[in-house]
Amino acid sequence: MLAITDSGPGIPAEDVERIFEPFYTTKAPGKGTGLGLAIVARAIENFGGTIWVSAAREGGAAFRILLPVAPAQGRSSSQRLRISNERVALS
Repeated sequence: MLAITDSGPGIPAEDVERIFEPFYTTKAPGKGTGLGLAIVARAIENFGGTIWVSAAREGGAAFRILLPVAPAQGRSSSQRLRISNERVALS
């Protein structure tokens, strides 16, 4: 799992269910297209993963991304993913 957090104002509860929808934005007209998180979510889903958001412990938002581990076929031992202590390390 990859976690990305910030210390901003967070995501209002009423927006959490919609932030990954295409063209949904909370920004003023002309200040955002509402495509950024939608594109990220679709890319992650295309790789068989999922993304979700919650409140960060420090305040702000915490985005979590979970992707499946790819099979190591055809990779050298230095390119394989190592999983230890619930973290994924690339070597």
